Amino acid sequence: MNRLLITITLAIATINIYGQYFQQEVNTTIEVTLDDKKHQLSAFETIEYVNNSKDTLSFIYFHLWPNAYKNNKTQLAQQLEENGELNFRFSSSNDRGFIDSLDFKSNGEKLQLEYNDDIDYVKVILNTPLYPSQTTTITTPFSVKIPYGNISRLGHLENAYQLTQWFPKPAVYDLNGWNVMPYLSQGEFYSEYGSYDVKITLPENYVVGATGDLVNGEKELEWLNKNNLKTRELINSGAYKNLDNMEHPKSSLKLKTLHYHQENVHDFAFFADKRWHVLKGEVELPHSKRKVTTWAMFTNNEFHLWKDAINYLDSSIYYYSLWTGDYPYNQVTALDGALTAGAGMEYPNVTVIGTSYDANSLEEVIIHEVGHNWFYGILGSNERKHAWMDEGMNTYTENRTTETLHPEAEFPMVSTNIAKKTGLNQYKTRGLHDLSYLANARRNYDQAIETPSSLFTPTNYGAIVYSKTAIGFDYLLAYLGDSVFNECMHAYFNKWKFKHPQPEDVQTVFTSVSKKNLDWFFGDYINTTKKMDYEILKLKTAYDTMTHFINNSSATITAFNEITVRNNTGLKAPISIYGLDKNDSILFVQWEEGFLDKKKIKLNEKSSLADRIILDYKMDSPELDRTNDIIKTHGLLKKAKPIKLKLLGGIENRNYNTINWTPVFGWNDYDKSMLGISLYNTTFLEKKNEWLVMPMYSFRNKSLVGYGSLKHKWFLNSFARKIDLGYSVNSFSFNNSIDNFNTKWYKSKIESNIEFFRTKLRTKAKQTLHIDYTSIIEEQKNKTETDNYFNLSYEIKTKQILKPAKILIDYNYSFENVNTISIEIKKRFNYNLNLDGIEFRFFAGKSLFQNIYDSKYNWRTSGQNGKYDYRYENIYLGRTASQPNFLSQQIGNSHGGFKTNTNSGSSNDWLIALNTKIDIPKLPFGLFADVSFYPYTLVGQNTKTKKIGNNYDLGLWIPIKKDFIELYIPLKFSKNIKKELDYKQIDFWQRITFIINFNSMNPFKLIDKAIPY
Repeated sequence: MNRLLITITLAIATINIYGQYFQQEVNTTIEVTLDDKKHQLSAFETIEYVNNSKDTLSFIYFHLWPNAYKNNKTQLAQQLEENGELNFRFSSSNDRGFIDSLDFKSNGEKLQLEYNDDIDYVKVILNTPLYPSQTTTITTPFSVKIPYGNISRLGHLENAYQLTQWFPKPAVYDLNGWNVMPYLSQGEFYSEYGSYDVKITLPENYVVGATGDLVNGEKELEWLNKNNLKTRELINSGAYKNLDNMEHPKSSLKLKTLHYHQENVHDFAFFADKRWHVLKGEVELPHSKRKVTTWAMFTNNEFHLWKDAINYLDSSIYYYSLWTGDYPYNQVTALDGALTAGAGMEYPNVTVIGTSYDANSLEEVIIHEVGHNWFYGILGSNERKHAWMDEGMNTYTENRTTETLHPEAEFPMVSTNIAKKTGLNQYKTRGLHDLSYLANARRNYDQAIETPSSLFTPTNYGAIVYSKTAIGFDYLLAYLGDSVFNECMHAYFNKWKFKHPQPEDVQTVFTSVSKKNLDWFFGDYINTTKKMDYEILKLKTAYDTMTHFINNSSATITAFNEITVRNNTGLKAPISIYGLDKNDSILFVQWEEGFLDKKKIKLNEKSSLADRIILDYKMDSPELDRTNDIIKTHGLLKKAKPIKLKLLGGIENRNYNTINWTPVFGWNDYDKSMLGISLYNTTFLEKKNEWLVMPMYSFRNKSLVGYGSLKHKWFLNSFARKIDLGYSVNSFSFNNSIDNFNTKWYKSKIESNIEFFRTKLRTKAKQTLHIDYTSIIEEQKNKTETDNYFNLSYEIKTKQILKPAKILIDYNYSFENVNTISIEIKKRFNYNLNLDGIEFRFFAGKSLFQNIYDSKYNWRTSGQNGKYDYRYENIYLGRTASQPNFLSQQIGNSHGGFKTNTNSGSSNDWLIALNTKIDIPKLPFGLFADVSFYPYTLVGQNTKTKKIGNNYDLGLWIPIKKDFIELYIPLKFSKNIKKELDYKQIDFWQRITFIINFNSMNPFKLIDKAIPY
């Protein structure tokens, strides 16, 4: 009874919510003139605003999105900088844009305006309240300075124009109130439906692609049709292959006015270029059989690709109409844009495409951008809040279209040979989305799909909004079946076209039509970062006993196969189970509803004929780890898989255990040349368990040296994102005495890293706690020394591209010699597009007890070079080399951080240092300067006086590869340092030092850095 009451209550609540739904109407008329000398728009706009809400409105918010391009204080500018896109930040004021000359009026009376900190929207105060069901008309002139360059969606490159988000537009008023939003590049729009009637005046020789149908445009259509015939002649004759001119023709002195009109759209955009070729096509819609005109407009730049663009347009319109609902407008245009936001950008009836490089990419982008006519062109969701409802659902349909057109296609943008070598051949056309999602999901850097656009990291915006949503809907298609899924999409389209659906509206339609509980998808999959990972634990033969009461009672025992499957995560997604024979033919497919923990599953009777049982054989699901999805039906070791060696490595394959290998070469001054092999299981996708073995043979010492490591990781969503526990060992030679006796050092380390969880992954600093216990054995001719060290460090690091910063607090301890604590603060200020800048470093170290036995544990002004790197943290080519040996000039950027190799300023008490490096733009070198302070004792005849000493040096630095290989040329020193160098007779060339950051060159760390989160 209680459940019934709850169900009735929810149903009534749903009816009430839907009953409250309303949608404002905005009808817009604009007359605009393009001045292609001043790169300016001059226009007059009339807006008819219909209040369909139950509220009385005293004001209307208007978006003034061209103002986003005005200065570095706008939210667009800040977001671009956060994303590492710096072109706008360092652009000149002449290249920026804005909107002005506004004069809002209603019924001829001036309206009051209220601006705030965001200059890309304004509150327009109405002179009289706008009551429910009433209409008001607002007018304003306006002028737009069109920004130059590849900044975002609005702009021009010479006389190629992209006029988007270019006019004052009312914000959406819905059940949530006013949806006011600044213009952003990451995160799109939300606008009211209505009609657009726009007249565009510009020089006569411009080709224009725009929203809407031409009104009384017979002359313009005749000109476009002639251009189409001329273009087809170029294609048929092959003459297009010789076209390479990209110069802009002079603008005609004669002007033309083009009149466009469209009903039931939420935006208007137009594009103009005098260089465009034109192709025209036509496609018949699958349901209504109505015909739609298709246009392609493009320059000589990629003529060889665009000659087939009509085919791509026709396919897009046909299949999106087939699976979602018929295209409701008369024309669609795709055009080759001089500048774009990403690969392309969509507007009602028209889409702009950037440089594509190959035919497959152009086809995919045209399909995707044309598809946005449905998501969010016809289904007008709020892209800023629910980006998955347009980008994600559209990417799913794009993938489905591409797979239908090219069923045998393999992984995109990679040759067949490379795909086989790297393991990418196991993925099909959607594989880029699988790997895009997995790259961050496997590292626990993913974010929930239902995250506002502006809060995604740049990588996750693609990996989650596009990719995770797309593969999720692809899985939903496999689960529901084509027929039911298509019925869901058609129902969604028919109910919500030309409206503003919310996430719950999608779920309601899909649940109602499919008659399935889809909470696992629309709840956990969309709203959380729960991941899907089922694992087959075992397979066995089980028995059913049936008793018959016919004549005499008898019992029948029936055998069947049963697998035990474990859900390793918290997502209760349904799973598909396949039975395959030895020829990889599918014997059966059975679906099981999702579950938590473990479940015993009775298999289809054909499993007795199967050779293998595989979960999600067709790779439809967003499975996190496919290596545990397979089991053989016969043999002792049913889960055992063959081992396959792979050079360099690639993507893991569920059919075998891969051991990656790479030949390695090394050199140091004691082992000389070393040759070996690196064996590892690390791949592009992060694993919970990673190992590496790298034995090497020292030709000088005729002995084995090398490195090995093992690491396990726990991924959490509580206080930490990841905790790892690892063990590593390595050994190399470090000295050769006069009688050529070989000495070795051995290092073993147990370590753990805790990376703390960040609720705001995009903006919050990365915080890591590191703990390790290190044992060092130095094996020398007459003795063996063993030292053990404990280290605890905490690091906080920001990822701001112009002002990166880091704080490191470090504690070191050993039972006999070390008890120190230090803090290092780094801050950098980059001041141009090349990331030249000024870097500051502050260091302070204190010994909690003063070691008097071994100077290698002292604080050092010049940092810990090979001799004094007592924990063997860094790699030195000549670890124990002494001046004037060239290898002794390798330094480490630690402690005092001086670039001069000096013993001056060593202290067993404390040390403070300041360091700076300055890039000089357009020159291959910069400047450095260091200063340090430390205590020392002045010993007199009968007295000891404590003093504070200081050192400094300055000179030139040459970043051969910044942060990897850097060269330092000291030119000026403090007296103490100069006296030491002169005493040791260290000449100018011997004073030059260098840093080689071998640890940063670790290929596995480089792979991790190459995949930003």
